[in-house]
Amino acid sequence: MDIVEDNISEKVIIIVPGIGGKIQSTEDARDFFVKNDFSVVRFPIKYDSLHKVSEKIDEVITYCEKYKQVYIIAKSLGGPAVFLSKGAEKIVMWDPSLDLKWLASKIEKKTEGYFLRNHPISNELYQEFLTLDIVSKIKDEKIILAGSGPYAHFKDKINAQTIKGANHKFSDHKEELFSMTLKILKN
Repeated sequence: MDIVEDNISEKVIIIVPGIGGKIQSTEDARDFFVKNDFSVVRFPIKYDSLHKVSEKIDEVITYCEKYKQVYIIAKSLGGPAVFLSKGAEKIVMWDPSLDLKWLASKIEKKTEGYFLRNHPISNELYQEFLTLDIVSKIKDEKIILAGSGPYAHFKDKINAQTIKGANHKFSDHKEELFSMTLKILKN
């Protein structure tokens, strides 16, 4: 398993990336949380199926059981995969993909297969988009929505905090996102 572990402390944050699945996309978050005395575990993901990704998340959770406290931060498509995993003490979701049927409507069918924003999508993942209801799985997870993101309209349907003006990547709002997340994890 390709795990990158930073700053060994008693509490760990597992960061689950979005559809790109690259650990490089989580470096800003890693730097922030390491400075705030958290260990951070990151790993690359290939989104061939949400169920397979959730199994990998479960492996990482098991690996992290050596820590006293285990938290998960999930971005975008990482959110639905975490809902299918065994979970952690606290889970914070950053603009999670709450409406998979809507996301399925954005998939392009080409001769080479299915694609979502130039990312190849397996038939199995496409079928999960059509059949899984993620909103019904929300329990105690803390959700931070991007105010200008694709899932902002869910703020009235679920218990979520919103960062006004933020896009799906939180491009100009990362410090606010990280600070809000830190507050959630410390409470």
